[in-house]
Amino acid sequence: MKFYAVKEGRVPGIYESWEACKAQVMGHKGAVYKKFSSREEALAFMEGEGGRKAPDKGVVDTDRLPPGVFVAYVDGSYQAKKKRAGYGVVLFSDRGKETFCGPVSGADIKSRNVVGEVMAAKVAMKEAQKRGAKSLTIHYDYAGIRHWALGEWKANLPLTQDYRSFAQKMGEVMDLSFVKVEAHTGVKYNEEADLLAKKGADMELDQ
Repeated sequence: MKFYAVKEGRVPGIYESWEACKAQVMGHKGAVYKKFSSREEALAFMEGEGGRKAPDKGVVDTDRLPPGVFVAYVDGSYQAKKKRAGYGVVLFSDRGKETFCGPVSGADIKSRNVVGEVMAAKVAMKEAQKRGAKSLTIHYDYAGIRHWALGEWKANLPLTQDYRSFAQKMGEVMDLSFVKVEAHTGVKYNEEADLLAKKGADMELDQ
């Protein structure tokens, strides 16, 4: 696996694919980025010479997002007492920041928070498409969000089969890329997406 460290770009950070990195640096004036064979080397590059600090976790400079370029943070949650999942999305574009959350139930609820994670990714794609997205970078903490969408994991359940099909269709109208975020490590907008998902799980379902 290769790691792409973006020190100066639309959203600084460490990316696991060239497509994800490219969305942050192509057309961005003054972009600084480099490919590495290990995350440790990429982190050292981000720290910079002379012990300079790496960029703040989860910083998104919306002034640097050109029209059509979208960035999302997604998360899911599950409330056992209500047997209800929730989704949370923080979406950025040149128009600024928007948030989305809501409850999920039905046959897929047995998948607990996974159904919330999947719904969050679908909502991010859907809302980006509505706004004319040319590219969307989804930051996620549950691995299936990337692997099912890209066909890297088998989709054995109706939930995951539907998600894979949906993501593939979205990939035909916009460039999709995925960035892994470690949960509960202080990544600002991942934490916000988590809180939104918890709020969504607590919402009443439409009658």
